[in-house]
Order: sequence, then C-alpha cells, then structure tokens
Amino acid sequence: MFLSNMNRIEKSSHLLVAAFDFGNTFSGYAFSFRDKPLEIHANNTWNNGSYLSLKTPTCLLLDPEEKYHSFGYEAEKKYTKLVERDEHQSWLFFRRFKMLLHKNKKLNRRTTVKDITGKRRMFAIDIFSLSIRYLRDHFLSEVRNHYFDIEETDIQYVITIPAIWDDNGKQFMRMAALQADIDNERLTLALEPEAASICCQKISVDSKDKNNMSGLQYIVIDIGGGTADITAHRINANGTLTELYKASGGPWGGMYVDNNFLNFLEDLFGEQVMSCFKEEYLEDYLDMLREFETNKRQVTYDDCDEQEQTYVSFKLPSALREISEKENGKVLEELINSSSFSSDIFSKKDKIRVGVELARKWFDGPINDIIHHVEDLLKQPQVRQVSTLILVGGMAESPYVQEKIRYAFSSKRLIIPTDAGLAVLKGAVVFGHDPMSISVRVMRYSYGIEMFQRFKRSTHKSSFRVKVDGKSYADNVFHVFVRAGDTVQFGQEITKMASPVNKESSLYPIYRSLSSDPKYTTEPDCEMIGILSLRHYEQDDFKSKKVKLTMIFGNTELIVKSEEIGGVVKSSSTFNCLME
Repeated sequence: MFLSNMNRIEKSSHLLVAAFDFGNTFSGYAFSFRDKPLEIHANNTWNNGSYLSLKTPTCLLLDPEEKYHSFGYEAEKKYTKLVERDEHQSWLFFRRFKMLLHKNKKLNRRTTVKDITGKRRMFAIDIFSLSIRYLRDHFLSEVRNHYFDIEETDIQYVITIPAIWDDNGKQFMRMAALQADIDNERLTLALEPEAASICCQKISVDSKDKNNMSGLQYIVIDIGGGTADITAHRINANGTLTELYKASGGPWGGMYVDNNFLNFLEDLFGEQVMSCFKEEYLEDYLDMLREFETNKRQVTYDDCDEQEQTYVSFKLPSALREISEKENGKVLEELINSSSFSSDIFSKKDKIRVGVELARKWFDGPINDIIHHVEDLLKQPQVRQVSTLILVGGMAESPYVQEKIRYAFSSKRLIIPTDAGLAVLKGAVVFGHDPMSISVRVMRYSYGIEMFQRFKRSTHKSSFRVKVDGKSYADNVFHVFVRAGDTVQFGQEITKMASPVNKESSLYPIYRSLSSDPKYTTEPDCEMIGILSLRHYEQDDFKSKKVKLTMIFGNTELIVKSEEIGGVVKSSSTFNCLME
C-alpha cells in the first residue's frame, strides 16, 4: 500500500507490547513480540453469536451489588436476557461512555456516568477501570494459552486515545489503567491518528512505494466511533515522523450517523414507540443497530441507475412494527404513506427500503464537518505541501465516506489501508516498541505558570499592579514555558526557577492558553489545568531556597514536576490536572 522504506524500530526492553484500542463503540487488542515487532497478532475470538469479530462492543454490565459481571458481547447478551425476563431493574448496563472524556472541563475522580436507563450513575473512573481490566485479563488469558512462560511484568501496555483530548482526559485514562492494576512504568498512551500513521508507514508498505519516501507530507484522517482526529506528518530521513501542525478534529464519528438513523426512526414511528421498543425489546434494538452498522455500507456515492432511485435495505424488527401499530393505529404501509418520507421509503416483507438520497443525509452532517475542517487545515502554510490523505478508522470502511472525501480532495492522493478499522490498533503496538517514532510534535497550547513579576510600566498593565512589602509587582502574569505552535522534540524538557511560596508547601497553578503570546492568566482563552503541589520538609530560612519547575513536552502526555533546591532533604512532586 504505502509509505516508507524506513523500518526503524528501536529494540525495547520488554518481551512484548499489548495495545488496547478502547473505542467509543468497539474495543479490541493486539500484540507483538520484541524480536518481531511488525508481526502483529490481533485477537479474533470475540463472538457475537453469529460470527467471530476482531473487536467487541464497548459496554459493561454490573450486577445488583454494583460488581463487575461482564463486558462486550457477553454483557449485551446477559442484559438483553434480563430485560426479556423483566429482571434488569437492579442491574447497571453502560455503553458508549468514552465520549464523556471529550472536552470535559470538570473531569475528575468523582465524575459520574449514567447507565443505559439514564436513572442510575456510577463513578466514571470505576467504569473505565473495570473495562480496561477486562481487556487486560482477556489478553493475558489468551496469550498464556499459546505462550506458557509469559509473565505479566514482561509486557509493555499501550492504550489508544484521541489526539484532541485535553490533558485531564489523558490523565484520567492513565489513572483508570492504574486502578486496573496496570503498572504505571509499563504503560504508554498512544494518540490514535499517530498510531494509524505509524501503521501505514511501518506495516502497510507496497514495493513500488519503498524508495524515496523521505520528506513525504500527508494528513491522517481517523474517523472513529465518537471523534474524528486529524494530524499532519512528514517522514524524516531516519524513519521517524515529524508532526507538521497541531492535532485537531471534533465530535464527528460514526455514532452521529447512527444517531441520525435513530432520529429518522423516531420521526417515522414517534418518540414513544422508539422508547418503548428500546426498553422492552433491548435485544432486538441492539440487533437492529448491529445490522445498521453493516448495512449502512450499502450507501454509495453514485446511484447505480440514474433513472431510478437506489434503495438501501434494513431489517425492521417485528416487535417495532407491533408497537407502532398499537401506538399509532396504523399498519406500517399506512404510516409511511402519511409521513414526510412517503417518497423516500417503502416496506417489503420484514424490511424497510430507504432511498439512498435520504440515507446519505445521515452521513452528511459529520462528514461535511470533517471535509470543511480539512479544507481549512490545508490553507495553513505548514501543510500546503501535503500531497496525500490517509483515511482510517471504522468509518473509513464506508464507500460513501471514501468517495465524498475523494471527491472533495480530488487533487490529493487518497490512501485507505486494508482493514482501516484496525490501523490504529496495529500502529499502537508498533508505537509501544518505539515511542520515539514520533520525534517532533507541534504544541496545541501555550503552557506556563502564574507568577508575580517586578512591575514595569512599559510591560505590564496598571490594573495588575500590586504592592508587596512596599515593592510594586504585576499579578496574574502568565510565565510561558512553551508557546502554541512551537515544535518540540520528544521528551524536550524546559526548566524555570521559582521561589517557595510559604514554609509548609508551595502551590504552583499550571495554565494553558490557545494564544501563542499570553500575557495574563485572566485572559479569556487562558485556563488553569492543574496545580503542582510541593511540600517543604526544611522550613527554616525557606526564602533562601529555590524551586526548579520542569515541564516535559513532545510526549503524548504533558509532564510537570518540581524539585526543591538548596535543602538537605530533597522534596519533589508531579502535578494533578484532575481537580476536584
């Protein structure tokens, strides 16, 4: 397929890497060994009752004591049987909860998530942790069935996350993994579009593309279940990747197509009918959504026959028909004829046939948002030399999505790798072996701390002037460590010296801003993301001591730490951005 003649993989110290693609809709894992990092094994034992799958639904079932019962297809099957027997009221079923972490400014350990009924809540950290624990335990069970001498400490774990997540979402996912007993020192977070990029570069390589790929620039469009993540990369001469522009994207994933389909059914049958169908016939409801997941790929960009409208067929559960006839007092054909969809749909036996023009509208909202976003991105000077687009993620397997993007960017080469839905997972495994494969990243935000500065009329606004011990200072000054748009190397450290705040401990609020030149922490696009707390053990003459503040950039996560300088008893700390 594509991309590079560079197969640079650094030798890692662990025996194997296991990557978990924890998605909003589906989850799965894959792994490879140190000696053969590109020989990736994906689990294919998930069973939905009809066939084996490479991923399982991201859903979790808790028993009446709020204890773990099951995950994935097993959880779906058990809960639907409970619903059939009307025994589900005391159980808790959670699905599609990953989007809780998307741009959630108030995210912390006490953040809650609703179950499927919307009536009960659990701490989100527990729901995520139990889900990750299930994936870890399932992986260990499967790998030990084939490799008997594997120890848990031999494994480096990788969990994929959207590149557009905030710092608190990243830290939340790490904390959930730690709560699932994954060792912090053996855990790496991988940004999903970066992982997909690595997969295309390292694994999916055509012989015709093996030469002279150094310097190639391309954009990765990763359309998952919840979000679309978009990054731009250049291949370096040594096989590493340089990020050309800060990661971006939005809530434009496949679940919004599903929601549009459900909104269509609600418009046709009525809100009461759909609510009753979901509540009383959950198994049929989930089966309908699974079938839609498959059949929506019938939606194409061009009609087969220009003279006659093309239709897409969906199986309609008999229970839904029965509830509708009882509630609406009309058989389905009468209901269709009296609706606004009378010229777009008709029923045939147990199926409903939807005109492809109507079906396309279910896709158009999120996909048009992606297209407009990429169009704006290509106007940026840093990516004007981009010649290729790579489309990955579950939605990349839709012919309609492929052709819409191909048409919108006809001057660019469009690459859709085989098994596009697994590109993130496979790339995450490779990334786990060699985290330095992304050597340069672009900062999305400016980062710094709030501090006093000696007041200067030429520099500071008079409204920020304060008096301390008879001297004039400027308050709320944004002391910048790195600026939005800056390029940083992997693991790049930036250190500043500060003074202790008081005898017992020092608190240093960490701020970020979308501006590349923030002046004060009170500016509208500036926000505090966490507090760095440092305890002082030697409190005498604390004013003579200094504090070294270090921010580490270029990794998938921001690292901030402090160290007291000048004392005999050393004190250090790292910061927490999950503020209560």
